[in-house]
Amino acid sequence: MYTTSDNDDIGDALLCSVDIPPNTHFIAFDGVIRSLVEFKVRRDEGKGSYAVGIRTDKVLDCYDRCLEGICKASKANNSLKLVHKITGEKAVKNAHFGFNRNRTLTTLVSSNKLIPANTEIMYSYGSRYKKKDYNK
Repeated sequence: MYTTSDNDDIGDALLCSVDIPPNTHFIAFDGVIRSLVEFKVRRDEGKGSYAVGIRTDKVLDCYDRCLEGICKASKANNSLKLVHKITGEKAVKNAHFGFNRNRTLTTLVSSNKLIPANTEIMYSYGSRYKKKDYNK
């Protein structure tokens, strides 16, 4: 449904099949916790997609689990610079990260408004998204 303002493909999407109530943890990321050094090696091998920063020095690497079809949360897109293919309206984030006490379980949490069924899930990937050097 969405594309970048330059008409670039954004890949897959995560759609909800039911209404999601406000402020609800509704899907978990599934991956391996890695140091930034380990993640940089994986990224250099072309396996840097589908990672979530969980601490300043740790990443939840969901790449393999996403390709296996297990980590569905990884299909949610970043709302930044996306527009609807038909209407041209800017995408609006409707979810954000949620963490447990240890910051090891990462979920998506609905915003303070209901997400209606058949809506694409959008959130912010964070300030380190697409940076070349994750060690800074």
